[in-house]
Amino acid sequence: MSAAVDLSGLGLTPEEEANVLLSYEMLRPKLEDGERRAVEGSKGAVYELHRKGATLSCSCPAWRNQTLPVQLRTCKHLKAVLGERDEDARVREAARAAGRTLPASPYRRSRR
Repeated sequence: MSAAVDLSGLGLTPEEEANVLLSYEMLRPKLEDGERRAVEGSKGAVYELHRKGATLSCSCPAWRNQTLPVQLRTCKHLKAVLGERDEDARVREAARAAGRTLPASPYRRSRR
């Protein structure tokens, strides 16, 4: 997925803009197929991100407790590593390919 970076208004030449975008893409962390990566959660717990083909997963409770198919799940840890816009675009595309619409909230509702 390409980065959604707005460089307008910076007064860059087209060549400078291309160099900035290329540098951004090279520096942005990616998760390659088969790769596992440990990330620290907000309360110090360590979760594991994993990519298998087009499916991305996280061992955090927010990802595990979603009722969506695994291809449509996401969490803040995936968004932090992959970039929020790219991760949202990935999930939207997976939903479109599956002929599904995404719910407002992918998390299970508590039974009270």
